[in-house]
Amino acid sequence: MIELKDSGIDWIGKIPAHWEVKRFKSFAKAIKGKSIDALTEPVEGSHKVLSVECLRQDEAQFYDYVLADDEKQICTPKDIVVIWDGAGVGEFLKAKDGVLSSTIAKIQLTNKSVILPYLWYWRYKIEYRLKSIPTGMGIPHLNPTLLNNFMIAIPPIEEQRAIAEYLDKKTTEIDKNISLIEQKIAVYKRLKQSLIDEVVTGKRKIN
Repeated sequence: MIELKDSGIDWIGKIPAHWEVKRFKSFAKAIKGKSIDALTEPVEGSHKVLSVECLRQDEAQFYDYVLADDEKQICTPKDIVVIWDGAGVGEFLKAKDGVLSSTIAKIQLTNKSVILPYLWYWRYKIEYRLKSIPTGMGIPHLNPTLLNNFMIAIPPIEEQRAIAEYLDKKTTEIDKNISLIEQKIAVYKRLKQSLIDEVVTGKRKIN
């Protein structure tokens, strides 16, 4: 039986007694992308610009390129980014090799109390809060105060790693099942349309 304690946060409730609750700003910060003159063709030393479209799609059709030497602006697939401005504000995404666009921010850990794979599975909770209260008139912007003060339950590092690995495995299995179901739905939709077409054009007799 796991010993529990009150987290002090209503929506989190009780947590294991040896876990902590910390504000986002106590272990991480967001590094916002800069506006950099883009190139339409790659040159030596240039990087792809990580636009929202590029991050959401497996393979974007078009890329812009920039020359950037600020390591803080450069991302790899191990990084997590968040949409800072515009539609989808507050959404967390896995990064790719490239440079932050001006509407994206990279999550950088500031100490070793949290690992990114564990933080990734908190994204739905964080996104809900950030999307509910954006800032700015017209174009929405991420509310940095909400992000910095968001409370997260933090287990020891080894537990974080075990939790992330467990969820990686289980969510991959679920995603595969979803894909199979979607394929079946697509087949039934085609059968439905084919049936309708055959009946309304007289190709299939009905009793």
